[in-house]
Amino acid sequence: MSSKSRPFWRIPVLGFEIEKRTDFLALAAFIIALLGALYQVFGFLKGADVKLFSPPQVLMLSSANSAGEQVVQIHARMALVNSGEPGYHASVSSMNVRFQLGGKTYEQNWQLFQTYDNKQDVLVPHFVSDARPFPIKAGSADSHETLFAPHPIRCRDRDEICNKWKNIIYFRDFLAAIEKLHELAFTFTAEIFGESRVSITCVVDMDDDVRDNLIFNGWSAPICWP
Repeated sequence: MSSKSRPFWRIPVLGFEIEKRTDFLALAAFIIALLGALYQVFGFLKGADVKLFSPPQVLMLSSANSAGEQVVQIHARMALVNSGEPGYHASVSSMNVRFQLGGKTYEQNWQLFQTYDNKQDVLVPHFVSDARPFPIKAGSADSHETLFAPHPIRCRDRDEICNKWKNIIYFRDFLAAIEKLHELAFTFTAEIFGESRVSITCVVDMDDDVRDNLIFNGWSAPICWP
């Protein structure tokens, strides 16, 4: 039987029939190219992939508001990573923190980027900048020491029940609420422009050391456990 009349095996691959006499190196190259194209499509559909790390500690401090009253503010290191494919950058548009005490939920929004030094139990702030949106390039990470503050909520006209300052908790009330509290959970959230928000929750053990620091120093910075 001549080679021209010899039958060939036909192997189905991805809807195509490949004859055995076909160069299998070319077939392998085709499959690799196809997988590469599928991976790029997956990366395009996935876009930016931002994650928020749990802060190592949470600073709770007493701070005077515009009326001279002592209110509670939260400070934490906000660290994020964008594991998206090259070219798929992201922008953080805002960040906030929420916690519950006495059956009420309090929310604070970012206000400043600043750090603190501890000088004989007195906090010395070092202003960096006002809190503002920032980019996170694909494959990179960024972090900011962030001070949060209670912002007013919008109340509709004639809504007499609405309290625009519901997110404020005075320091004296905070101390009373944590007197017998064992744990306090904080949920941090970052709003990603054009994308969904990302959140992380950590828990502070409210032991006697934390309470004593708050009472005598006006602040405490315990570990926040994931």
